[in-house]
Amino acid sequence: MPLFTIITAVYNNTAYIRHAVESVLQQDFLDYEYIIVDDGSTDGTAEILDEYAEEYEQIQVVHQTNQWIYASFNNGIAKAKGRYIYILNSDDRLREGILKAAAERMEKYQYPDVVFTKVLLHKCDADQNITLYDYMHVEETYPADVYLCGKEAVRGAWFGFYMSELARNQANFYKRELMLEHKFRNDVYGADTFFNIEVASELESALVLKEAAYDFFEYDREGMNTSVGKYFAYEHKMYNDIFHQCLYTLLHWEKYDKEKYMALCRQRLRGLTHEIRGLAAKNCPLSLEEKLQKVLCEYLDEVVLECVKFADAGEELEARVLSGLRELLSGADAGTLKGSRMYFVYELLESLLRYEKDEADYQAMREAASHPLNPCHIGSVFYQKLNMH
Repeated sequence: MPLFTIITAVYNNTAYIRHAVESVLQQDFLDYEYIIVDDGSTDGTAEILDEYAEEYEQIQVVHQTNQWIYASFNNGIAKAKGRYIYILNSDDRLREGILKAAAERMEKYQYPDVVFTKVLLHKCDADQNITLYDYMHVEETYPADVYLCGKEAVRGAWFGFYMSELARNQANFYKRELMLEHKFRNDVYGADTFFNIEVASELESALVLKEAAYDFFEYDREGMNTSVGKYFAYEHKMYNDIFHQCLYTLLHWEKYDKEKYMALCRQRLRGLTHEIRGLAAKNCPLSLEEKLQKVLCEYLDEVVLECVKFADAGEELEARVLSGLRELLSGADAGTLKGSRMYFVYELLESLLRYEKDEADYQAMREAASHPLNPCHIGSVFYQKLNMH
């Protein structure tokens, strides 16, 4: 059996699929198979893949009706023969020499259950020319290999891997048995995070490679990345579920402490900002009134409020929410709110942002903060600060 199975799922991506495939074929380590799952492409992608499969014996192409990305990964995994499985998205690239580096380190460290690899995030144009390299500064993290042997050692370090994103995506070398036993969910874009939390309890050894393995491209074209710049109705529940599952894992391992819980709370609040921005995406079917009501009456639930309470982040919450509401209003016709139940949001923002305020502005803030559709009284913190002066 080969050491590696590389899996790529692709749907209608003639623009970039060649770059992904070539990044695998140009590796200087050949003990691999490459399974590419064509998820019902109709734009010529399937023909490109068949040409590669005819020329290169390592490449196996699976054609299927459209099932979405994680079902495609699962279907590829079911056919894998490699000792380790690595997933490469169709619009990203493997970095030069990474298979050889991983193979050498796997042998050195007696083939750990998982080899975590660093993913560099780049902003790029439509031709995949990088405009901002490694903007999250991932390359400078983990300057030396980190090897952990034994469940206790892995569990002691795992939360650090999770918070640094290593244990929150699928771009790692996993032993095939792990991936066969724990299939990806196919109902949320964060299925890779759920997968990592689920398999964490089984890991008896782990390695972090010092070399970066993966180039992830964020395109300036709308709709290119799976979860960037889009609205997902399930996103709020997904973030809450991730929060709870990670917390449960730490408690089960007896690795919970206040510092870790604080980190989870901060992460959940960052997710709230992402949720609100998603409402501004072009694919969001909600009206402006519905969007504002969702933010104030649904998103600020008991999970978010518990995080706010623990982190003493009342002002941060208001800043995140008000900033998000402003973005929603700036990208829409606020006039459509006139006469609606949510018009108080417009009045609140106008009053807060007006440089020279009069009593009418303060009255508008008070009324907005106590409005029945503002159960968390967003605006009251900043009103109190302004009123003190």
